Amino acid sequence: MVRPLGVLVALALACSTRPLETGSDTDGPTTPGSSSGDPPAATTTESTTTTEPTATGVPTSTVTGDPSFPTTSGPFPTTTEPGLPDVGTGQPCSLWDEDCPEGQKCMPAASAGSPTWDTLICVPIAPNPAGLGEPCEHLGTGLDGLDTCGLHMMCWNVDPDTGAGTCSGFCNGPHDDPSCTDPAAICIVPAEIPLSLCHPTCDPLQADCAPGDVCVPVHGGFVCTVDASGEDGAVFDPCDFVNDCDPGFACVPPNLAPSCDPMQANCCLPYCDVTAPDPCPGLDLDCLPWFDQGEAPPGLENHGVCGSP
Repeated sequence: MVRPLGVLVALALACSTRPLETGSDTDGPTTPGSSSGDPPAATTTESTTTTEPTATGVPTSTVTGDPSFPTTSGPFPTTTEPGLPDVGTGQPCSLWDEDCPEGQKCMPAASAGSPTWDTLICVPIAPNPAGLGEPCEHLGTGLDGLDTCGLHMMCWNVDPDTGAGTCSGFCNGPHDDPSCTDPAAICIVPAEIPLSLCHPTCDPLQADCAPGDVCVPVHGGFVCTVDASGEDGAVFDPCDFVNDCDPGFACVPPNLAPSCDPMQANCCLPYCDVTAPDPCPGLDLDCLPWFDQGEAPPGLENHGVCGSP
Protein backbone atom coordinates (compact mmCIF):
# COMPACT_ATOMS: atom_id res chain seq x y z
CA MET A 1 0.00 0.00 0.00
CA VAL A 2 1.40 3.39 -1.01
CA ARG A 3 1.61 5.89 1.80
CA PRO A 4 0.90 9.56 1.21
CA LEU A 5 4.01 11.67 0.74
CA GLY A 6 3.07 14.62 2.81
CA VAL A 7 5.96 16.90 1.81
CA LEU A 8 5.94 19.96 4.02
CA VAL A 9 7.06 23.09 2.33
CA ALA A 10 7.10 26.71 3.27
CA LEU A 11 7.39 29.75 1.18
CA ALA A 12 9.79 32.56 1.77
CA LEU A 13 9.77 35.42 -0.61
CA ALA A 14 13.07 37.07 -1.26
CA CYS A 15 15.51 38.18 -3.87
CA SER A 16 18.07 35.73 -5.10
CA THR A 17 19.91 34.70 -8.20
CA ARG A 18 17.81 31.55 -8.05
CA PRO A 19 14.05 31.44 -7.38
CA LEU A 20 12.22 29.64 -4.65
CA GLU A 21 13.58 27.72 -1.77
CA THR A 22 11.08 25.98 0.44
CA GLY A 23 10.62 25.37 4.05
CA SER A 24 7.71 24.80 6.40
CA ASP A 25 4.05 24.86 7.26
CA THR A 26 2.40 23.47 4.16
CA ASP A 27 1.31 20.26 2.56
CA GLY A 28 3.35 18.27 0.10
CA PRO A 29 4.89 14.87 -0.29
CA THR A 30 7.03 13.45 2.49
CA THR A 31 9.88 11.03 2.26
CA PRO A 32 9.09 7.32 2.03
CA GLY A 33 9.37 5.48 5.30
CA SER A 34 8.29 8.41 7.43
CA SER A 35 4.91 8.38 9.10
CA SER A 36 2.09 10.19 7.38
CA GLY A 37 2.35 13.92 7.94
CA ASP A 38 5.95 13.90 9.17
CA PRO A 39 8.23 16.32 7.29
CA PRO A 40 10.91 14.81 5.07
CA ALA A 41 14.56 15.14 5.96
CA ALA A 42 15.16 17.49 3.08
CA THR A 43 12.83 20.17 4.40
CA THR A 44 13.09 22.49 7.37
CA THR A 45 10.59 23.80 9.84
CA GLU A 46 11.61 27.42 9.39
CA SER A 47 11.90 29.20 6.09
CA THR A 48 15.13 30.99 5.30
CA THR A 49 16.06 33.27 2.45
CA THR A 50 19.04 34.81 0.75
CA THR A 51 19.48 38.51 0.20
CA GLU A 52 21.23 38.62 -3.16
CA PRO A 53 19.55 40.64 -5.91
CA THR A 54 17.25 38.46 -7.96
CA ALA A 55 16.77 38.43 -11.66
CA THR A 56 13.68 36.29 -11.94
CA GLY A 57 13.08 34.23 -8.93
CA VAL A 58 12.22 33.82 -5.38
CA PRO A 59 14.12 31.74 -2.89
CA THR A 60 12.71 29.73 0.00
CA SER A 61 14.56 27.51 2.36
CA THR A 62 15.70 23.97 1.84
CA VAL A 63 13.26 22.54 -0.56
CA THR A 64 9.91 21.30 -1.60
CA GLY A 65 6.64 22.88 -1.03
CA ASP A 66 5.73 26.46 -0.97
CA PRO A 67 7.19 28.61 -3.64
CA SER A 68 9.05 31.77 -3.19
CA PHE A 69 8.15 34.59 -5.43
CA PRO A 70 10.18 36.99 -7.43
CA THR A 71 10.47 40.42 -6.05
CA THR A 72 12.22 42.41 -8.70
CA SER A 73 13.25 41.35 -12.13
CA GLY A 74 15.03 44.45 -13.36
CA PRO A 75 16.44 46.27 -15.05
CA PHE A 76 13.24 48.24 -15.56
CA PRO A 77 12.74 51.07 -18.01
CA THR A 78 12.67 54.40 -16.23
CA THR A 79 9.72 56.52 -17.25
CA THR A 80 8.15 59.59 -15.78
CA GLU A 81 4.37 59.63 -15.62
CA PRO A 82 2.99 63.18 -15.96
CA GLY A 83 1.81 64.43 -12.61
CA LEU A 84 3.59 61.71 -10.63
CA PRO A 85 5.99 63.32 -8.12
CA ASP A 86 9.29 61.79 -7.06
CA VAL A 87 9.04 59.22 -4.30
CA GLY A 88 11.82 60.67 -2.20
CA THR A 89 12.10 58.88 1.12
CA GLY A 90 8.37 58.36 1.65
CA GLN A 91 6.83 58.00 5.12
CA PRO A 92 6.76 54.51 6.73
CA CYS A 93 3.45 52.66 6.48
CA SER A 94 1.62 49.35 6.94
CA LEU A 95 0.35 47.13 4.12
CA TRP A 96 -2.26 45.73 6.51
CA ASP A 97 -3.63 49.14 7.53
CA GLU A 98 -3.03 51.22 4.37
CA ASP A 99 -2.34 54.20 6.61
CA CYS A 100 -0.91 56.53 3.96
CA PRO A 101 -2.33 60.01 3.21
CA GLU A 102 -5.10 60.28 0.64
CA GLY A 103 -3.79 59.84 -2.90
CA GLN A 104 -0.94 57.58 -1.75
CA LYS A 105 -0.54 53.87 -1.11
CA CYS A 106 1.78 51.68 0.94
CA MET A 107 4.40 49.81 -1.14
CA PRO A 108 7.51 47.68 -0.56
CA ALA A 109 10.71 49.51 -1.48
CA ALA A 110 14.47 49.28 -1.06
CA SER A 111 16.30 51.59 1.31
CA ALA A 112 19.51 53.27 0.17
CA GLY A 113 22.08 50.66 -0.83
CA SER A 114 19.73 47.68 -0.46
CA PRO A 115 19.50 45.23 -3.41
CA THR A 116 15.96 44.19 -2.52
CA TRP A 117 12.80 45.39 -0.79
CA ASP A 118 13.47 45.92 2.90
CA THR A 119 11.02 48.64 3.89
CA LEU A 120 7.47 49.92 3.33
CA ILE A 121 6.83 53.53 2.30
CA CYS A 122 3.97 55.69 1.08
CA VAL A 123 4.12 56.49 -2.64
CA PRO A 124 1.79 58.48 -4.91
CA ILE A 125 -0.94 56.53 -6.69
CA ALA A 126 -0.57 56.96 -10.45
CA PRO A 127 -3.20 58.94 -12.35
CA ASN A 128 -5.94 56.66 -13.76
CA PRO A 129 -4.52 53.58 -12.00
CA ALA A 130 -5.02 50.02 -13.28
CA GLY A 131 -7.29 47.64 -11.35
CA LEU A 132 -6.84 44.13 -9.96
CA GLY A 133 -5.76 41.70 -12.69
CA GLU A 134 -5.24 44.46 -15.25
CA PRO A 135 -2.00 45.18 -17.15
CA CYS A 136 0.40 47.53 -15.43
CA GLU A 137 3.98 48.76 -15.51
CA HIS A 138 6.76 49.93 -13.23
CA LEU A 139 7.44 53.64 -13.40
CA GLY A 140 10.91 53.59 -11.91
CA THR A 141 13.55 51.10 -10.85
CA GLY A 142 11.25 48.35 -9.57
CA LEU A 143 12.64 48.96 -6.09
CA ASP A 144 11.08 52.39 -5.42
CA GLY A 145 7.42 51.31 -5.22
CA LEU A 146 6.24 53.34 -8.22
CA ASP A 147 3.81 51.58 -10.56
CA THR A 148 0.51 52.13 -12.34
CA CYS A 149 -1.65 49.93 -10.06
CA GLY A 150 -4.28 51.28 -7.73
CA LEU A 151 -4.61 51.22 -3.95
CA HIS A 152 -3.68 48.02 -2.08
CA MET A 153 -2.09 46.32 -5.09
CA MET A 154 1.20 46.24 -6.95
CA CYS A 155 2.53 45.44 -10.41
CA TRP A 156 3.68 41.78 -10.29
CA ASN A 157 5.35 39.28 -12.63
CA VAL A 158 6.98 42.17 -14.42
CA ASP A 159 8.76 41.54 -17.73
CA PRO A 160 12.35 42.75 -17.25
CA ASP A 161 12.54 43.96 -20.86
CA THR A 162 9.33 45.94 -21.05
CA GLY A 163 8.48 46.70 -17.42
CA ALA A 164 4.96 45.36 -18.02
CA GLY A 165 3.14 43.12 -15.54
CA THR A 166 -0.24 42.47 -13.90
CA CYS A 167 -1.78 44.16 -10.86
CA SER A 168 -1.89 41.73 -7.91
CA GLY A 169 -3.64 42.52 -4.63
CA PHE A 170 -2.03 42.70 -1.22
CA CYS A 171 -3.44 40.44 1.48
CA ASN A 172 -6.23 41.70 3.71
CA GLY A 173 -5.71 41.62 7.46
CA PRO A 174 -5.50 40.79 10.20
CA HIS A 175 -1.89 39.64 10.01
CA ASP A 176 -2.57 36.43 11.96
CA ASP A 177 -5.52 35.46 9.71
CA PRO A 178 -4.91 36.99 6.27
CA SER A 179 -7.29 36.63 3.34
CA CYS A 180 -7.57 37.64 -0.31
CA THR A 181 -10.24 39.67 -2.06
CA ASP A 182 -10.16 37.05 -4.82
CA PRO A 183 -11.44 33.78 -3.25
CA ALA A 184 -9.41 31.82 -5.82
CA ALA A 185 -6.11 33.26 -4.53
CA ILE A 186 -3.78 32.35 -1.67
CA CYS A 187 -2.09 34.90 0.59
CA ILE A 188 1.68 34.55 0.81
CA VAL A 189 3.48 36.28 3.69
CA PRO A 190 7.26 35.74 3.32
CA ALA A 191 9.55 35.58 6.30
CA GLU A 192 12.10 38.27 5.49
CA ILE A 193 10.60 40.56 2.85
CA PRO A 194 8.03 43.22 3.85
CA LEU A 195 5.38 41.93 1.48
CA SER A 196 2.04 40.14 1.72
CA LEU A 197 0.62 39.35 -1.69
CA CYS A 198 -2.24 37.26 -3.05
CA HIS A 199 -1.33 34.76 -5.77
CA PRO A 200 -3.71 32.93 -8.14
CA THR A 201 -4.24 29.24 -7.45
CA CYS A 202 -3.50 26.62 -10.10
CA ASP A 203 -3.50 22.89 -10.85
CA PRO A 204 -0.04 21.32 -11.45
CA LEU A 205 -1.62 18.68 -13.68
CA GLN A 206 -3.05 21.37 -15.97
CA ALA A 207 -1.26 24.07 -17.94
CA ASP A 208 -3.27 26.84 -16.30
CA CYS A 209 -0.56 29.35 -15.35
CA ALA A 210 0.45 32.22 -17.60
CA PRO A 211 3.33 31.66 -20.05
CA GLY A 212 6.63 31.86 -18.18
CA ASP A 213 5.03 30.82 -14.88
CA VAL A 214 4.94 27.47 -13.11
CA CYS A 215 2.47 25.92 -10.64
CA VAL A 216 4.10 25.25 -7.26
CA PRO A 217 2.86 23.99 -3.86
CA VAL A 218 2.10 26.37 -1.01
CA HIS A 219 -0.12 26.39 2.09
CA GLY A 220 -2.16 23.32 1.26
CA GLY A 221 -2.66 24.26 -2.38
CA PHE A 222 -0.80 25.41 -5.46
CA VAL A 223 -0.07 28.87 -6.85
CA CYS A 224 1.47 30.31 -10.01
CA THR A 225 4.88 31.95 -9.83
CA VAL A 226 7.80 32.63 -12.14
CA ASP A 227 9.38 29.57 -13.80
CA ALA A 228 13.08 29.78 -12.86
CA SER A 229 14.15 26.39 -14.23
CA GLY A 230 16.11 27.76 -17.19
CA GLU A 231 17.70 24.98 -19.24
CA ASP A 232 17.23 22.46 -16.42
CA GLY A 233 14.10 21.35 -14.59
CA ALA A 234 13.33 18.07 -16.38
CA VAL A 235 12.83 14.68 -14.72
CA PHE A 236 15.66 13.72 -12.30
CA ASP A 237 17.36 17.14 -12.65
CA PRO A 238 18.58 18.61 -9.33
CA CYS A 239 16.70 21.62 -7.94
CA ASP A 240 17.17 24.08 -5.11
CA PHE A 241 13.91 26.01 -5.25
CA VAL A 242 10.27 25.10 -5.66
CA ASN A 243 10.07 26.91 -8.98
CA ASP A 244 13.33 25.35 -10.18
CA CYS A 245 11.54 22.61 -12.16
CA ASP A 246 9.69 22.74 -15.48
CA PRO A 247 5.87 22.95 -15.47
CA GLY A 248 4.42 19.60 -14.45
CA PHE A 249 7.35 18.72 -12.18
CA ALA A 250 7.78 19.02 -8.40
CA CYS A 251 11.00 19.83 -6.54
CA VAL A 252 11.11 17.04 -3.94
CA PRO A 253 13.68 15.15 -1.80
CA PRO A 254 16.05 13.01 -3.93
CA ASN A 255 15.33 9.80 -2.00
CA LEU A 256 11.96 9.59 -3.73
CA ALA A 257 13.54 8.08 -6.85
CA PRO A 258 16.67 5.93 -7.40
CA SER A 259 17.63 7.97 -10.48
CA CYS A 260 17.85 11.21 -8.48
CA ASP A 261 21.33 12.23 -7.32
CA PRO A 262 21.35 11.58 -3.55
CA MET A 263 24.06 14.21 -3.12
CA GLN A 264 21.76 16.97 -4.39
CA ALA A 265 19.35 18.86 -2.14
CA ASN A 266 16.30 18.02 -4.23
CA CYS A 267 15.16 16.46 -7.48
CA CYS A 268 12.56 17.23 -10.17
CA LEU A 269 9.90 14.52 -10.43
CA PRO A 270 6.62 14.66 -12.38
CA TYR A 271 3.26 15.29 -10.79
CA CYS A 272 0.78 12.49 -11.49
CA ASP A 273 -2.84 11.41 -11.10
CA VAL A 274 -3.15 8.58 -8.56
CA THR A 275 -6.26 7.29 -10.39
CA ALA A 276 -4.63 7.08 -13.83
CA PRO A 277 -3.92 3.56 -15.18
CA ASP A 278 -0.28 4.44 -15.98
CA PRO A 279 0.44 7.65 -14.06
CA CYS A 280 4.26 7.58 -14.40
CA PRO A 281 4.92 6.18 -17.90
CA GLY A 282 8.44 4.94 -18.59
CA LEU A 283 9.78 5.81 -15.14
CA ASP A 284 9.20 2.57 -13.20
CA LEU A 285 7.82 4.71 -10.36
CA ASP A 286 4.52 4.76 -8.48
CA CYS A 287 2.20 7.73 -8.11
CA LEU A 288 2.51 8.75 -4.45
CA PRO A 289 -0.39 10.86 -3.05
CA TRP A 290 0.59 14.48 -2.50
CA PHE A 291 -1.85 15.00 0.36
CA ASP A 292 -2.66 12.81 3.34
CA GLN A 293 -6.02 11.06 3.07
CA GLY A 294 -8.89 13.44 3.75
CA GLU A 295 -6.66 16.55 3.72
CA ALA A 296 -6.63 17.42 0.01
CA PRO A 297 -8.42 20.62 -1.05
CA PRO A 298 -11.45 20.08 -3.32
CA GLY A 299 -10.36 19.13 -6.81
CA LEU A 300 -6.87 18.05 -5.74
CA GLU A 301 -7.76 14.66 -4.21
CA ASN A 302 -6.10 12.68 -7.03
CA HIS A 303 -2.84 14.63 -7.14
CA GLY A 304 0.45 12.92 -6.51
CA VAL A 305 4.11 12.84 -7.49
CA CYS A 306 6.02 9.97 -9.12
CA GLY A 307 8.35 8.21 -6.70
CA SER A 308 9.28 4.98 -4.95
CA PRO A 309 7.07 4.04 -1.99
